Amino acid sequence: MKENRKIFNRFEWNKIIAKSSEELKEKFPVKNLIGKKIKALNPIGLFHDCCMESNIIRENTHSIIQNEPFVFVFEDDSTFELQLMWEKEYYFSENQISKDITDGINHCEIDTNIFFEKIIGRKITDIQLDKNITFFTDSEFSLKIEFYDTNHSMISLMKNNQYTEIDSKLYFSAKKNVNQIPIEEGHNTSSFFWIMPVNELDSKEKGFYGVEEETNAEFSIEEDYIINYLKEFLLKHFDSSLYKVCRNPEDGIPEFEWNLEWNLYEYKTVKKIIEEIKEFCHLLKTDYKNEKTLWFRTRNCKFYLPSNQEKLRNYKGTDSSVILEDKMTDEEINTAIDFYNRFIFQMEQMMKYYPNHLFINFMGP
Repeated sequence: MKENRKIFNRFEWNKIIAKSSEELKEKFPVKNLIGKKIKALNPIGLFHDCCMESNIIRENTHSIIQNEPFVFVFEDDSTFELQLMWEKEYYFSENQISKDITDGINHCEIDTNIFFEKIIGRKITDIQLDKNITFFTDSEFSLKIEFYDTNHSMISLMKNNQYTEIDSKLYFSAKKNVNQIPIEEGHNTSSFFWIMPVNELDSKEKGFYGVEEETNAEFSIEEDYIINYLKEFLLKHFDSSLYKVCRNPEDGIPEFEWNLEWNLYEYKTVKKIIEEIKEFCHLLKTDYKNEKTLWFRTRNCKFYLPSNQEKLRNYKGTDSSVILEDKMTDEEINTAIDFYNRFIFQMEQMMKYYPNHLFINFMGP
C-alpha cells in the first residue's frame, strides 16, 4: 500500500528484496522503467554529512551518501524506490512511497532536484545491473547507485560513464538548512550504538551468543548522542535481573555496558522510558529550570551547545563556568525535542511490528 503520510515509515514499506546481483537481475523491473521521464528525485531523510565532506569537498565527486530510500518521481507521477543495505542487499518497489514524501527517520537535508539537475527531465533509456545500478538517460548523463558501506549507498552523477566533478556552489545551493541529530537506519559499524528488537534464548550456542536479533528493524545512534540525550533514562531503567545466558555470570551482577555487550530492556520498560521522555520534552519547553532537567542542562549546556562553544574557544581564564550560559536557545531545545520524537517513533514502531520479541537491545560500539 502506498505511503500517503508526510513521513516515510520504513516498517510499512512493501518492498522487494534481492540478496545478490543475480537475484537483482531476475526481479528488477527494467521494462517498467525504461522510457519514463524523470520529473523529480527525492532522497528520504539525511545524507551523511561527514561522508559528504570527504566525498564531495575533498574528492570532488558529484555524489551523495544516502542512508534511507531514494525515490524517482516520473512525469506520470508514478514512483520507483531504491535502497542498498548491508553491502549486499537491494531493496526496491514501485509506487509505494508518495511523490511528496522526503522525510523518514530523519529530515531531508538536500534538494537533489538541484543537485542532480542534469538528470531532471531526462528519459531513462537503459538500466545496467551488476553489483551497481546505473540509470542511463537520453543525454550524456546517467545516475549510478552503488554500495558505500554497511548502511549507506553512494549516488553519483556520471557523464559518458565517468564520475563527474561537483560544483561547490551547486552543492551549497542544494543543501537544506536542517539542524538535526542523526538516527541511521541499519548497522553503522563506527562509534554507534545498535538498537533492535531481540529475544534471549536458552543457550549461548543458539542465535548470536544466545540472542535472536531482528536486524531488519535495527537503527544506529552515535555514542555521544546516547551519552548526552539517553544515558539518564537507560541507566535508570537498567534491570540486572533479566540476563540468563547472554551475559557471563563470572563477570558478577550485570551493569549497563558501553561496548559490545547486551543491554536488554523489556517492552514494558521501553514504554515507561518513552513516557518519561515525553514528560521531559514538555519540561524543556515549559519549565526549563525544573530540577528534572538538571542532568541535561549540566551535560549539554556547558560543553556541547553551539552557543557556548565559541565562548569556550575565546576564553583565556581558568574557570570556564563563569562564562557559560545555562540556557539553551529555542533552536537547540527544538533540535533536542525533535530527536526525542523521532527516537520515540522508531521505538514504538519496533514494538508494534515485532510483538513476538521481548526486549529492545542497546549495544555500544
